[in-house]
Amino acid sequence: MAAVAILTTYPAVDYLVLWCPGCEEDHMIVPRRTGPGVTWDWNGDCEKPTISPSILSSGPPQTQCHSFVRDGVWEFLADCDHALAGQHVPMTRGPHWPPEPTTN
Repeated sequence: MAAVAILTTYPAVDYLVLWCPGCEEDHMIVPRRTGPGVTWDWNGDCEKPTISPSILSSGPPQTQCHSFVRDGVWEFLADCDHALAGQHVPMTRGPHWPPEPTTN
Protein backbone atom coordinates (compact mmCIF):
# COMPACT_ATOMS: atom_id res chain seq x y z
CA MET A 1 0.00 0.00 0.00
CA ALA A 2 1.55 3.29 -1.11
CA ALA A 3 2.30 5.75 1.69
CA VAL A 4 3.20 8.49 -0.82
CA ALA A 5 0.98 9.96 -3.48
CA ILE A 6 2.46 11.64 -6.53
CA LEU A 7 0.60 14.73 -7.63
CA THR A 8 1.40 16.43 -10.94
CA THR A 9 0.14 19.98 -11.09
CA TYR A 10 2.61 21.57 -13.50
CA PRO A 11 4.35 20.00 -16.48
CA ALA A 12 7.35 17.96 -15.31
CA VAL A 13 7.03 18.88 -11.61
CA ASP A 14 5.78 16.11 -9.37
CA TYR A 15 4.83 16.84 -5.80
CA LEU A 16 5.02 14.07 -3.25
CA VAL A 17 2.05 14.09 -0.91
CA LEU A 18 2.62 12.61 2.56
CA TRP A 19 -0.16 12.10 5.11
CA CYS A 20 1.09 13.34 8.49
CA PRO A 21 -0.68 11.66 11.39
CA GLY A 22 0.68 14.24 13.82
CA CYS A 23 -0.77 17.23 11.99
CA GLU A 24 -3.65 15.20 10.58
CA GLU A 25 -3.06 16.77 7.17
CA ASP A 26 -1.01 16.32 4.01
CA HIS A 27 2.51 17.66 3.67
CA MET A 28 3.76 18.24 0.12
CA ILE A 29 7.36 18.29 -1.06
CA VAL A 30 9.13 18.48 -4.43
CA PRO A 31 11.63 15.68 -5.07
CA ARG A 32 15.04 16.86 -6.27
CA ARG A 33 14.96 14.82 -9.43
CA THR A 34 12.03 16.75 -10.93
CA GLY A 35 11.86 20.28 -9.63
CA PRO A 36 13.72 23.52 -9.15
CA GLY A 37 13.89 25.50 -5.93
CA VAL A 38 13.59 23.93 -2.48
CA THR A 39 13.68 20.18 -3.03
CA TRP A 40 14.32 16.93 -1.20
CA ASP A 41 16.13 13.71 -2.04
CA TRP A 42 13.74 10.77 -2.37
CA ASN A 43 14.57 7.11 -2.84
CA GLY A 44 11.74 6.70 -5.40
CA ASP A 45 9.87 4.18 -3.24
CA CYS A 46 6.16 4.93 -2.67
CA GLU A 47 5.77 2.03 -0.23
CA LYS A 48 8.70 2.77 2.09
CA PRO A 49 9.98 6.22 1.20
CA THR A 50 13.14 7.77 2.53
CA ILE A 51 13.29 11.54 2.18
CA SER A 52 16.08 13.90 3.15
CA PRO A 53 16.83 16.36 4.55
CA SER A 54 14.24 16.78 7.28
CA ILE A 55 10.78 18.16 6.53
CA LEU A 56 9.83 21.30 8.44
CA SER A 57 6.23 22.43 8.13
CA SER A 58 4.68 25.32 10.00
CA GLY A 59 1.38 27.08 9.91
CA PRO A 60 -1.32 28.72 11.98
CA PRO A 61 -1.97 28.81 14.80
CA GLN A 62 1.73 28.68 15.74
CA THR A 63 2.16 25.03 14.84
CA GLN A 64 5.32 23.29 13.76
CA CYS A 65 6.00 19.78 12.48
CA HIS A 66 9.62 18.72 12.04
CA SER A 67 10.45 15.20 10.94
CA PHE A 68 12.57 12.78 8.99
CA VAL A 69 11.05 10.08 6.79
CA ARG A 70 13.17 6.93 6.69
CA ASP A 71 12.18 3.57 5.23
CA GLY A 72 8.46 4.37 5.44
CA VAL A 73 8.54 5.64 9.03
CA TRP A 74 7.93 9.17 10.27
CA GLU A 75 10.60 10.18 12.80
CA PHE A 76 8.99 13.16 14.52
CA LEU A 77 11.52 15.44 16.20
CA ALA A 78 11.13 16.87 19.69
CA ASP A 79 10.40 20.38 18.36
CA CYS A 80 7.04 19.30 16.89
CA ASP A 81 4.00 21.00 18.42
CA HIS A 82 1.77 17.92 18.10
CA ALA A 83 1.29 14.86 20.32
CA LEU A 84 3.58 12.62 18.20
CA ALA A 85 6.73 14.69 18.95
CA GLY A 86 9.69 12.40 19.64
CA GLN A 87 7.93 9.29 18.28
CA HIS A 88 8.48 6.98 15.29
CA VAL A 89 5.26 6.21 13.42
CA PRO A 90 4.83 4.01 10.30
CA MET A 91 3.49 5.93 7.32
CA THR A 92 -0.04 5.34 6.08
CA ARG A 93 -2.20 6.62 3.25
CA GLY A 94 -4.27 9.71 3.90
CA PRO A 95 -7.82 8.83 4.99
CA HIS A 96 -9.18 11.19 2.30
CA TRP A 97 -7.06 9.76 -0.54
CA PRO A 98 -8.86 7.78 -3.23
CA PRO A 99 -8.51 4.01 -2.99
CA GLU A 100 -5.60 2.41 -4.76
CA PRO A 101 -6.50 0.54 -7.95
CA THR A 102 -6.87 -3.19 -7.49
CA THR A 103 -5.34 -5.72 -9.84
CA ASN A 104 -7.06 -8.98 -10.67
